[in-house]
Amino acid sequence: MKKILFSAFVLCAGTGLFAQTYTPVFKVPPGKQFAITTTVKGNMTQEAMGQTMEMPYDVASASTVVIKTSDKAGADVSMIVDKIRMVMSVMGQEMSYDSEKGSDADNPLGGSFRNYIGKTTTFKVDNAGRVVEGSVVMPAEVKADAGADMGTMVMGSMMLEARGGLPSLFDIFPAGTKAIAIGETVTDKSAAEGSSNVKRSISYTLVELKDGKARFTISGTTQIDGKTEMQGMAVSMATSSKESGEMLIDVATGLLISKTLTSEQTGSLEAAGMQMPVTGKTTVVIEVNPK
Repeated sequence: MKKILFSAFVLCAGTGLFAQTYTPVFKVPPGKQFAITTTVKGNMTQEAMGQTMEMPYDVASASTVVIKTSDKAGADVSMIVDKIRMVMSVMGQEMSYDSEKGSDADNPLGGSFRNYIGKTTTFKVDNAGRVVEGSVVMPAEVKADAGADMGTMVMGSMMLEARGGLPSLFDIFPAGTKAIAIGETVTDKSAAEGSSNVKRSISYTLVELKDGKARFTISGTTQIDGKTEMQGMAVSMATSSKESGEMLIDVATGLLISKTLTSEQTGSLEAAGMQMPVTGKTTVVIEVNPK
């Protein structure tokens, strides 16, 4: 009996049932498809000439990720943005865009968003789930839409799903991350590499391994100091934010299951010689489900 119990213990340990660590992997069979839903809700408050202006926004997108090929080295992946809906208010004026409404294609927001709908971005990921450098191929329409109007800025941040920003489906952990023990924290300071005006540090702490899922808490900071253009006007931006949230990862495949991230921002905008204090709060929710 003791031998049987000992053998069972060894078998369980060998199959990872008693494992108290999580190692980043990417093990998804070819042909699998996943539906990604992303919602971004928040509000920005801006002060100018003694007046306070509220700018609430609500964005939702649906995308499809397809694992085209897969082996021990990684996978070839494609992503298609299926639909986008956005509602926001600026100076009391409501603006909206819905990709499923043909009449919205030429409105101020649709001019940028329409180039993303139904277009395919392809890239490679390694066996740790990180996007292979230089492998991302974006549609010509998206490359051409490099302006920095409001629509492009928002859509650009959402496209980070495929490129490893926050929130992200791939590139979740820093390159070279090994086994992570419960209670251990790993910090990614490479999220903003290649962008001189963005400094970001994001930490992930493994808090639970249960039912084949790894649960992490998220904390971090982001600083942005740069210039853009909104409605033909040059705007300088200097903001800092604190992020906090939680995510679930499927241990067997390494795929994200869900992520919730809340960011609280403070800073200022400068336009036409005026400096305007800004504060804001944004909550992003990502859910990934097999199709």
